[in-house]
Amino acid sequence: MTFKFIGYSSSQMKHHSCWFIATDPHCELSEQIVMDRMGSFNHEPKILKRYARRGQCFSTTTFVAELNPKKVKLNYPDIERNQYCFTDGCGYINPVLANKAAEKFGAT
Repeated sequence: MTFKFIGYSSSQMKHHSCWFIATDPHCELSEQIVMDRMGSFNHEPKILKRYARRGQCFSTTTFVAELNPKKVKLNYPDIERNQYCFTDGCGYINPVLANKAAEKFGAT
């Protein structure tokens, strides 16, 4: 049996852990299937940014609210100046949804 590296989240790095998959020729699940289901990050030219994006798939999440997909806007452009990216991984949130998240985590 061989273990293939899949990824890590920033919190896992703090605890010295990461995700691997055990490859088995008799199993239908493969490293490529897992990677494909995580999404394509090939548009990221730098390998470290690609791994950071992949690591977001392993982040701990907590359900806050169900969103209407028709009201979600994707792909806001990053703010880049002098070869630096200032909004990598950031997004916008509606104030009502932000309040729901704050209530969920006891920050109100």
